[in-house]
Amino acid sequence: MRKKIVIRCITDETKGFGNFTRCYTLAKSLQKYGYKIIFIINNNKTVINKLQKRKFNHFIIPKNFTYSTEWNFIDDIMNSVNSHVLIIDMREYAESISKKLFSKNYKTILIDDAFCQKAYADIIFNGTLSKQFHNYKIVNKKSKLYLGPKYFLANEEFKKSKKSIKNICKKKKYNVLISMGGSDPANLTLNILKSLINLSDIQITVIIGPFFKNTQKIIELSNKNNIILKFSPDKIWKEFEKADVVISKSGVTLYELVLLKIPTICIIAFKHEAQNAQFFMNKGCIINLGMYNILKKDQLPKTLKRLLDNPEKRKQLCIRSGKVMDGKGLNRTSQIISKIYHNYK
Repeated sequence: MRKKIVIRCITDETKGFGNFTRCYTLAKSLQKYGYKIIFIINNNKTVINKLQKRKFNHFIIPKNFTYSTEWNFIDDIMNSVNSHVLIIDMREYAESISKKLFSKNYKTILIDDAFCQKAYADIIFNGTLSKQFHNYKIVNKKSKLYLGPKYFLANEEFKKSKKSIKNICKKKKYNVLISMGGSDPANLTLNILKSLINLSDIQITVIIGPFFKNTQKIIELSNKNNIILKFSPDKIWKEFEKADVVISKSGVTLYELVLLKIPTICIIAFKHEAQNAQFFMNKGCIINLGMYNILKKDQLPKTLKRLLDNPEKRKQLCIRSGKVMDGKGLNRTSQIISKIYHNYK
């Protein structure tokens, strides 16, 4: 019988795409270790199609369950598929779910960023850089914590596609890429485009995430201004690698860009991600413009123009990014989970 691991990750469109992306990345890695991966998800067509393409089995949380009661459904699935390892990646709901499943006859592994405060799970992985989010109150005395960027879950291809400093130079035309995550609820992409379209020396590429809602105006603007749109590219690192500068928000994508050593201008979309931007800025890896709702109208185009005109500054960002993360977090995490599985009694 194949070894089975169940993953419950949030796939609610209002929460973005980052949680599923890292669980999907981890699932593919664990699959190589010989595990059969079973997902428990919210009903989401985009996610279901992606899982079916990879031939991952999945269960959908029924509508009659809420986030506070779904632990019953999860427990039933664990027993029905005969799995003794459960991975939970559920943002603000993860702590309460892991509490409800505490002391069950299987191991719980929690993947967290900035949402959990108490450690009920047997294992917690937190790949964020800010120590502010590492201060867990240990409830489960057997709980083990794996903290910091050593455990950031990034596709293995990212560490193979790092920006080469020799490619950073002055050009007649620069490639600027905009990536505001999987959903962009604040509609930042359109506002950023409007602020940059008068810059004559740039070619703009825009990543349209799978949960974007208001794309029509972006499409109309792109048609008028020769802007390239990329809809949920499977190999997003290849798009990043082509860019001279990326404009990004400060979630999972920012970590990936630092890992790739891409010169990046960051705009904070959510308060809980501000620590990421602040840390990377302090390390000299990125330029942080702060919260999107207090950004001055001409601040982004002026900052971008200065950065493009200064290849030495872009080289500095590239070099310093290379000293922060090594890109081996996926392999480390997979090995730890595999060891947990085999040591389970």
